[in-house]
Amino acid sequence: GSYAYAQYPYDNICDPVAPTTGHAREYQEVKLLNGTVVSSIAVLRDTDVQFCSQSWHDSDSFPFPPSSRLEPEDAKYMTDSQRKLVDIYGWTVLVAIVAYFGVVFGSDFISSVLSFFRGMYSPSGKDQKVDFSANNEIFAYIPQITLHSL
Repeated sequence: GSYAYAQYPYDNICDPVAPTTGHAREYQEVKLLNGTVVSSIAVLRDTDVQFCSQSWHDSDSFPFPPSSRLEPEDAKYMTDSQRKLVDIYGWTVLVAIVAYFGVVFGSDFISSVLSFFRGMYSPSGKDQKVDFSANNEIFAYIPQITLHSL
């Protein structure tokens, strides 16, 4: 979503910082890279352009959350409204992910933190009201542990 909109218009063409003019004219007998010769090409844009990578893969900074900071400083290609929407969308995605993990893992995390400060023991069975030292028939206490996995 936000990455796709941040990379629009996908043409890797940016306006240079200091553009030059004088390029608008008709060129005759233009040889293309594949060897084909075109009789004439009309260039309507008067200023030059430069290559700029619009992919978040080429960003120098950590690419999450997707925002206008991924746009290179020396090659701006986003419009002002596109920058604003990409920032809003990218930070909204970050908030949604944090909220999701907070809801899913929040209660377990709080329980484990609270277990450091209060006991989590819950006894099984009932008190028989017979003191160990008051019974002369008992010479040792052997606890029994029940493991459900065995």
